[in-house]
Amino acid sequence: MGDGRHHVAGGSGIAATVFIAVGAGLLGSAPKSNDLAAKALEFTSEHRRRLLVSMWLLGFGFALALVFIIGLTAWPVDRRAPPSIGRRLH
Repeated sequence: MGDGRHHVAGGSGIAATVFIAVGAGLLGSAPKSNDLAAKALEFTSEHRRRLLVSMWLLGFGFALALVFIIGLTAWPVDRRAPPSIGRRLH
């Protein structure tokens, strides 16, 4: 795995964190599991757009997290490559 792929994996990890945090933050105070179904239905109908945007952001964030995890698993395979953090050894 080359340096460019390391940067893609690292960038996708940072972006995944941002997307998941924003998506979870948009959910706000959802009804609890022991609340009545009518309360959950009322919350869903009142906040439909916010819930949809949140679900899209969370889905995209988890997809980026998958790219990050795949990048992490491929990293140990490329131990021959020079270190990409700090000064390069020539």
